[in-house]
Amino acid sequence: LVAQPSKLMHWNLGPSSTPSRANSTLPTYDAPVIFGPDPEHRASVSRTVSDLSIRLRQVHARVEGLLKDRDHHAKAQLTFLEELRELKRSDEVLRARITELEQENEVLRTVKAATPERSGAANNRSGSKERIDELVIEIDRCLALLQN
Repeated sequence: LVAQPSKLMHWNLGPSSTPSRANSTLPTYDAPVIFGPDPEHRASVSRTVSDLSIRLRQVHARVEGLLKDRDHHAKAQLTFLEELRELKRSDEVLRARITELEQENEVLRTVKAATPERSGAANNRSGSKERIDELVIEIDRCLALLQN
């Protein structure tokens, strides 16, 4: 606080070795000088402190909310990371299965092309065609799963 001459208060609590105020041009003090703002200023400071206190509580509540949000999002991130790992594993398994089926399909086509046309071969041929169709359908299902 800045002391203003009009705001100084003098306390003379008893005899002192210094001359009294009435006999001197300079004030003397026997007790501490109290520098204090006027009542209006005190009320204004009180309101300001009260406003700051309210604002501080609001900021504290906001920080608490943000910390809870951070914790929630951190847990969600862990869940998503685990789900991503599982989906990657599933993707690898499905891709490996597609590769196996494509190889099997290629072998069946090669066998089909190398098999001479005979009466008994016609039955084998229809069975091979059915197997190839089954494999193609299974490959299509695996591809659809990968796209989803």
